[in-house]
Amino acid sequence: MLSADIVMMCESGGRARNEDAGGYWHSGSICCAVVADGAGGHGGGDVASKLVVEEFLRGFARSPLANVETLERLIREADHAVLSAQAASRALEQMRTTVAVLAVELSEKRAVWAHLGDTRIYHFRAGSLLSRTRDHSTVESMVQAGYLSEAQARKHPNRNVLQASLGDGRPEHASPVTDMAAVDAGDALLLCSDGLWELLDDEQICQYLRSVASAQDWLAAMQTRIKSQPKRDSDNYSAVAVLLN
Repeated sequence: MLSADIVMMCESGGRARNEDAGGYWHSGSICCAVVADGAGGHGGGDVASKLVVEEFLRGFARSPLANVETLERLIREADHAVLSAQAASRALEQMRTTVAVLAVELSEKRAVWAHLGDTRIYHFRAGSLLSRTRDHSTVESMVQAGYLSEAQARKHPNRNVLQASLGDGRPEHASPVTDMAAVDAGDALLLCSDGLWELLDDEQICQYLRSVASAQDWLAAMQTRIKSQPKRDSDNYSAVAVLLN
């Protein structure tokens, strides 16, 4: 059976308020992780992201199954929690959040993930990128259509315009994109908000992975790089790293 080395970081970057949230749960035979990036006035973004993380982890712990149906159900329940909190407070009625969730069945060597918005999930093998999620954003649509390169998208003025998020009140936007993959010892998985991936391209993330031996060192190396290029009002950045052994 595989084992999982899991570490999280959640930093405010150059902003006074951290609207990112993340967390993970591990039973020994199965693990899960979640990262959310909130938005909304009057502090609503941090409320939305924390609420989604708490709802997902609590729900997964009650029924720890690494399958698409479980992740879809838990994301729907988290969306309902956000909508209920909006209805209960005028100050929170505009809050929204992205979400990326991962579950790994260590005994079966199987991973399943789901996402909404531009918080990403990466899967690496032998230090190289196997796959990553595609953002639900206007700019990502332009990249897929061939109008922008990946490099241009990172600096586009509309890069943060999302086409789906939790809490936007449209049921179709609470239906995440899901995927499943076989995993093995030596694989790595990364969930991260746009505050990280906008500053580190895919190859840089791979380079740092190849240079370390633990999830903690991987995140630390990326954080050092982020802090070396300070930018006024730089975004919050969060990640959960999972190394399988």
